[in-house]
Amino acid sequence: MRKASLHILTLTTAGGAIILALSFAMGNAGWLNLPRFARQQAMPDFARIADVGIRKQIFIEYLLPHVNSVNRTLEIRRYHVNELYNFHIAGHDLKFYQRKWLRKIAREYGIKFTNISDKEIWNQLRQRVEPIPTSLVLAQAALESGWGGSRFAQQGNNLFGHWCYISGCGIVPERRNEGEIHEVRRFATVQESIWQYAHNLNTHNAYDSFRYLRNRERVLYNGAIRSDVVAKGLKKYSSLGDEYIQRVLSVISGNNLNRFDKKISKI
Repeated sequence: MRKASLHILTLTTAGGAIILALSFAMGNAGWLNLPRFARQQAMPDFARIADVGIRKQIFIEYLLPHVNSVNRTLEIRRYHVNELYNFHIAGHDLKFYQRKWLRKIAREYGIKFTNISDKEIWNQLRQRVEPIPTSLVLAQAALESGWGGSRFAQQGNNLFGHWCYISGCGIVPERRNEGEIHEVRRFATVQESIWQYAHNLNTHNAYDSFRYLRNRERVLYNGAIRSDVVAKGLKKYSSLGDEYIQRVLSVISGNNLNRFDKKISKI
């Protein structure tokens, strides 16, 4: 039986350095398992908070730790993708468990991992495995869930209006047209809802421009990503198009959500 190793990673955030100990198995168990989010306390009943200002404040305070948790997981993944990329271009052979993890991540992010020397595969991984600006997550969650008060948020932890198409997978919308089969997906936790939202932005072809803008911001501005710029890549998120983008930006500026954004790695 091969022993598990312990990998220590230090992430620098706006609040200082966070030291994370990541264990990974050297055998068949894999390396850096995919995230499993712990169950949480019940979401506050935001619809019952009459004061709009207080409701917004509580919503942000409730959601922020969950957003940070998801983004931290994405930061760790990105760190290791870059670590393996640098190891590879330096002429070293990746170990079996490292290749296995890369194939697993590539598959999850919709990338066909065939030739490890294909630079385009690495470029796609590095553009897709990346955090979402916190201000953008908070703003879209607020818009899509009515600041946490929607039925789908309260009953299904669904803050972003994700649909599913298998009977019983979620909550049936009251205004669903005859013949339609979609439901609004039910999530076990808020973090799972945020994770799915981030995964959609990081993988779906509709958000190619979002990922392009985010990558350009990171490179040009030393890791400081401006949400008002990358939000322009969300035109296809809603049938409202440009009007939806303006609504997102209005929520960000009107509630000073930019204060929660963190600088990420330039690499």
